[in-house]
Amino acid sequence: MKIGVGLYNTSTRASSGNQIVHVEFDSFSKPEWDPKTEHVGININSISSANYTAWNASRHSNDIADAWISYNSRKKILSVSWKYHTTSTSQENTSLSQEIKKLYK
Repeated sequence: MKIGVGLYNTSTRASSGNQIVHVEFDSFSKPEWDPKTEHVGININSISSANYTAWNASRHSNDIADAWISYNSRKKILSVSWKYHTTSTSQENTSLSQEIKKLYK
């Protein structure tokens, strides 16, 4: 059974041997590992988000978004931010950061 867009399967989704960082724009919540809301998450060695913020994907349906992912190697901080062309509002959180020191063994 494939899960997580092919990054993990049922035997590797919680493995300590994983060495992967990914950003997810997740519009489908899976109760076993996701928060109970659509979200943008930063995942480190796991299918579960190390940090996330709520994201209302349906509010932005059919809108184009630009996303930026940056990494500060000195501080080991991964950041993601995004902006929609026509449906952005100032009330939405459109950025997220996470320290990723624990990626290194």
